[in-house]
Amino acid sequence: MQAMSPSARVNATPENSSLDHREAARFRFCSGRCQGERPPEGGVELAPGRWRCSVCWMEIARKRS
Repeated sequence: MQAMSPSARVNATPENSSLDHREAARFRFCSGRCQGERPPEGGVELAPGRWRCSVCWMEIARKRS
């Protein structure tokens, strides 16, 4: 069995993994035209796993009106 170095033990703590999760939760993948990681504010959930950012959603809304 390999011994973990002290720095590896620090990085493997649950506090750090939850911090990484919170960092990742700040952005969502847009399934619209931009196909980028965007902040969730102003976006629209179209279906489970299908989300559009506010910019892509406004493009759709402008085309329909």
